[in-house]
Amino acid sequence: MGDRVRVCIWATTFQADIFTFTRYLCAHDDYEVILAMDNIEKYKSEPIWQLMPVECRILDKSDKKTIKTLKSFAPHVTIIDNHPPPKKISPYLFNIWHSWGWKGPQDKKELKHVFKLIKSLTGHPGDKPNPYYRWNCMGPSDFEHRKNVSHVAAENLLTLGSPFTDDIVAAPFSRDSLLDYYPAEFSGRKIVLIALTWHFGRALAHWGDDIALFTRLLEKLEAIGCAAILRMHDRKRFDAKYIDGLEALVERFPSAMIKFKDMSCDNLLDILVSDVMISNYSGILLYQYATGRPSIHIYPIDPSRELHLYRVWKHGKIRTVRTDDKDYIWKLNPEENGGLQVSSFDELEAAIDVAVARPDCCQDRTRAFIKKHMIDYDGKACRRLEQALRELVIQN
Repeated sequence: MGDRVRVCIWATTFQADIFTFTRYLCAHDDYEVILAMDNIEKYKSEPIWQLMPVECRILDKSDKKTIKTLKSFAPHVTIIDNHPPPKKISPYLFNIWHSWGWKGPQDKKELKHVFKLIKSLTGHPGDKPNPYYRWNCMGPSDFEHRKNVSHVAAENLLTLGSPFTDDIVAAPFSRDSLLDYYPAEFSGRKIVLIALTWHFGRALAHWGDDIALFTRLLEKLEAIGCAAILRMHDRKRFDAKYIDGLEALVERFPSAMIKFKDMSCDNLLDILVSDVMISNYSGILLYQYATGRPSIHIYPIDPSRELHLYRVWKHGKIRTVRTDDKDYIWKLNPEENGGLQVSSFDELEAAIDVAVARPDCCQDRTRAFIKKHMIDYDGKACRRLEQALRELVIQN
């Protein structure tokens, strides 16, 4: 191998950790990078492309010629998130997953497809020491879960932290400059980012009629002078009637907007511009912690029910899982978090009042959570990952 390491980035969604780490590698002459992603033209229309463009060749994952092109590039290593490529592209595989994540179990059974692909792409299994494979963890709790629950061999695990937090703690933009990319009505208001996972279905439905409660939520934010960003997962995760209802609701509020992950891939600007985050335990909360700003955690299920429900994506369809095992749902006890937790709509309204009035209200809990569960958000995660990547590739 020459001095320059050839890297293929195979991105399921080009955001967060894989976004930041790709840009870091592209900025170093020691690496030649090629990126395979979806919806290239849509991504290039987003503000993030103007502010933080990616300086490398970009290929469309859906193009049938892409795998052949990548093989011709002959990368030394392929960097992936939660979905490896269907064919072997390089000798080495480096997994940075796609956020820390709260949802369990992510055990070996749930990750069966991942383990199968690890073996086919490296020639060695993931649950045994594999000289061609590494999986980065965001902290010690993540490491323990991957080792003891997912059953990734400890020799394959790294604990180097979150690259995306490098961009958050050292953002090169002022909040005011980012407001140019948001509705004019956002100016002069505090901004609340409502960032929701799809795993529990309609986010507020365990408290009552979901659309009615979202109406009350937006009315509440409007009444106290806040703007709102409602950030949802891909459209395919929700039924069309529900999407229509949410979009019609948001149109009623000039100081609110709605985004879907497949149409608005970037989430960095939303994090940087927002004063408060509300989430039903989406992995984006761990990135909010890097800002030190308040976070409100909606307990996403009715604890009084005998059966708990959550959803998974399998074979191109949404499947509902029913379980009476609370621990099965969570990787970490949801009470263990870095912000405020609410279990009713009244509690949510009260928490919003606290978070808006006291921007420092969660800082002690956030710092304690990071200290216990994460690698310090020190702005050096990309450097650690880059060193580990080079060590992996040059070991033979």
